[in-house]
Amino acid sequence: MNYSKESSDFQIKSFNDFLIREKNQEVLILDSSVVFKWFYFENENSLKNAGILYEKASLRNLRIIAPELLLYEVVNIFKFRTKLSPEILEEIVKELLYILIFIKLDYKDYTNAYKISQEANCSIYDSIYIAVSEKYKAPFITADNKLFNALKPLNYNIVILEDFLNF
Repeated sequence: MNYSKESSDFQIKSFNDFLIREKNQEVLILDSSVVFKWFYFENENSLKNAGILYEKASLRNLRIIAPELLLYEVVNIFKFRTKLSPEILEEIVKELLYILIFIKLDYKDYTNAYKISQEANCSIYDSIYIAVSEKYKAPFITADNKLFNALKPLNYNIVILEDFLNF
């Protein structure tokens, strides 16, 4: 995130005003199943809710925190589900790097993801998003019904994309 550009974009009077505004912003964790819908619409559902999230994130009305894993997953989805050119993919990745806040995971995050994966019987990849959600005390939004159904009964802070507006 480019804080110097952002502070000039919003005409903030002081750095303290900027920090207060940032602290009060809603924080969400999204997985690749949601982010993919920002750029690909064919045979996809819940596009309206995905579009609202994209618009809010683009306008910096909320903060979306993601592990770097999200980039690998999004690129992989594009490889297997589309015939996107490398040039278009480059623009998408640049935009994601600008819109999202990517975090580096530490050993505690990986350990927690492992515990979650054991409890929920899901992949480490999916569990990493829940671990990040717990770390930042932020809701995790997914469009993956199978993942949602596996995690929701375990009382994780997970929301299915189609219900996002009711959240």
